[in-house]
Amino acid sequence: MITLLILLLYAVPVILGTVYSRIAYSAGILVGIFTSTFSLVGLIYSMSSGISFGIFSLSLDPMSLFFLLIVSVVSTLVNSYSLSYLTGEGKAAWPIEGSVFSMILVILSASMFPFLIGWEAMTVFGYYLLGFRTRSGNIPPYVFLVFGELSTLFIILGFAGMYSMFQTFAFLPGISLVSILLLVIGFQIKMGIIPFQITEWLPIAHGQAPANASVIFSAGMTTVAIYSTIRFVLLSDISLVMGILLLSIGIFSLFFASIYSASSEHVKMLPAYSTIENCGAVIMLIGAYLIFSYLGLYESALFAMAGALIFAFGHAMAKSAIFFFAGLAEKRRNTHDLINLGDESCSKISSAGGALSSLSLMGLLPLGGGVGEWFLLESLFIMSTVSNFYVALIAIFAGALASLGLGFSVISFTKFYGFLSRGVGTQKIDFMDLSLLAVSLGTLAVGIFSYLIVAGSSSLLYNPDLHQGNSLLGGLYAVPPGYLIKSVGPYGMFGAISPLILAIVLAIFFVIPLAILRTGRRRYVEPWNSGTARSEIFNSFAYSNILRITMHKLYFTKETEDHGSYFESTFDIFWMILVRISRGFVSFSRQFGRKFMNSSLNIYVLYILFTFFLILVIIAI
Repeated sequence: MITLLILLLYAVPVILGTVYSRIAYSAGILVGIFTSTFSLVGLIYSMSSGISFGIFSLSLDPMSLFFLLIVSVVSTLVNSYSLSYLTGEGKAAWPIEGSVFSMILVILSASMFPFLIGWEAMTVFGYYLLGFRTRSGNIPPYVFLVFGELSTLFIILGFAGMYSMFQTFAFLPGISLVSILLLVIGFQIKMGIIPFQITEWLPIAHGQAPANASVIFSAGMTTVAIYSTIRFVLLSDISLVMGILLLSIGIFSLFFASIYSASSEHVKMLPAYSTIENCGAVIMLIGAYLIFSYLGLYESALFAMAGALIFAFGHAMAKSAIFFFAGLAEKRRNTHDLINLGDESCSKISSAGGALSSLSLMGLLPLGGGVGEWFLLESLFIMSTVSNFYVALIAIFAGALASLGLGFSVISFTKFYGFLSRGVGTQKIDFMDLSLLAVSLGTLAVGIFSYLIVAGSSSLLYNPDLHQGNSLLGGLYAVPPGYLIKSVGPYGMFGAISPLILAIVLAIFFVIPLAILRTGRRRYVEPWNSGTARSEIFNSFAYSNILRITMHKLYFTKETEDHGSYFESTFDIFWMILVRISRGFVSFSRQFGRKFMNSSLNIYVLYILFTFFLILVIIAI
């Protein structure tokens, strides 16, 4: 009954949101706190629960409790942030609460019908989040709706394959390769990764959405898509082909998204590309889990899946904080352009929150994002040592691209935080600042206490081979037993870190001295501006311009000269590909229409005869 109670509790803010927004947000905070506490307790005691109404089944197990904890924490902070962010815009409350409700329904689902209802509801509520304050002719809400429906279509096809195999709507182990492939495509559309990154629909949606809706998309819906991918991959047969496919899709998504994140000048599209990058990293870890399981390296498989869980949690916390920070900039500076932010700065609390979340997404240990990146790179290093030559070769290639892509995230968020925190003056502290600080401390907590996730990771998985004992934790020298996370390869322990001990060391030797000494006074120098037009202010475009010039083959950089001044512009390779495909399709359609759909009676008679002959052949077979 507890599963139904949780679902009903999340329905209350949706109803209240149609009446009064502040009451809905307050109710959402209370429900989120209750669910977060319940999820944490349930994980400690490995709680399981379920209820069924015919074909409508709900259940809770350790895996769903883990992701319920992530989504409930995010929803609590989104509601807290919204109390100050969208004042006077009551129309936004019910789609925000409806989006949270639909995500909870997906996580609680144990059969196809509630899952599809929740998945489709995410698309519908997301559409309203994008369109509630825009003109009727605005494109992003419709783009979001199209890709949401395409995602649902692939999931329906995957479920159809599952039903034909099991003759039941319940989720059972042993899913076929075709069905899991269709399902994974549907989930990847929601994450906006390759090949759907080509349309860049996810960054476009973020650029249009308010900041709290961006958190719902980036930290909420993509987390649900990650949960769904892990859930059904664990129910599928172990496949080396699927593992290599996921690894390949993930690495190209990570690499290209990181490149376009580094060059973006939009306060919300830059972290939106980073969301695609992080989702690509998680997909790589899921692929690594399948590859290690196929090769019989079960400790390495458990390590990779634990990394995927930590990365997903760390990404949700850090990306929530980043979009809160971006929303503060948009609201208080009245711009979404990194180049023209003005001189007004954020408060010290929001600046500290923005710094923590940015450092996490740069991959700094012991923050959650840094721990997740360590798991990813260690998994690829371990994979490069396996006896299978082709797998090892793929791992080396993937490791090189992943290292380069993760390096670009340092450029992205150095720029993002550096320019958003620049300015003079302070702001009055409100719920937005406090929510930003709370969620950024959450990403620190995910990293420091990641050893707890590793300790419980084997209980989250369905693979019986991974339940033979968890040897990923240990001790060494000054690190007590149980606080050292070890990566295990085919030849034993490969590497190790202790985020908790590292956090203590950093606090003693870095944070405390920095707080005592503080920063120095501001200094002003004439900037070079990285080859752009000379100016008294070094802007974000100039910061990324060296990257555009040195990597002009990837950015398609074009340099122009005007009265002795040189300017750079870039072409989006993904949009170029999409435009060429679209033009080719239009040309083909026009030629086909002129040749075969030209209102000629003879042609139509041939259509009828051909169709009749085809039906006879099918009947005869």
